[in-house]
Amino acid sequence: MKDINLIPEEAKTNTVIKADDEKKSLSVKSVLLAVIILAVAAAGLISPKLYVKTLEIRAESVRDELAGEKYAEVKKVNDQITAAQDEISAKKTVIENISQSTARISEMIDYVEKSAPVGLSVNSMQHANGKLTIKGYSRDSTAVAEYMANLTMVDLLTEYTSSAKFNYQKANANLEYTLEFTNKSTKAK
Repeated sequence: MKDINLIPEEAKTNTVIKADDEKKSLSVKSVLLAVIILAVAAAGLISPKLYVKTLEIRAESVRDELAGEKYAEVKKVNDQITAAQDEISAKKTVIENISQSTARISEMIDYVEKSAPVGLSVNSMQHANGKLTIKGYSRDSTAVAEYMANLTMVDLLTEYTSSAKFNYQKANANLEYTLEFTNKSTKAK
């Protein structure tokens, strides 16, 4: 018996072509896949650099815009505000110093009045240029010495040096005294 070939000749040659096509398509697929992988990798490496570059360009444009006339007025006002705040701060410091000095002088006046012993009167008190001058009358020199000792013991007058002047008048039997306290730092100048 003879074999009957039901497959036409075209079909026989077609299978050979199909195998060649499969080999060709496999190599095309692998090349295409490699190209896609390389493209993705390149995009992954290049895209951050591009993003950074666009941010730098944007930052430069913002700097240019800030340097423009539009924001010059804002900078000028901010500088004026800073200058005003500095001036206010300096004036607050001066006010605080004056307040402390005034409180200190008030304490001195209060202590000078309260530390006077019996038989001694304070007629005048003057404080100027770091010098405190107290004038008054006393019945005797012991009261003046006691008064001066009381004043030199107070913490308010520790930075002062003291001196006393006496004038005795027989007519009214009172001892006129003048006590001077000079600030050591003022005296050194």
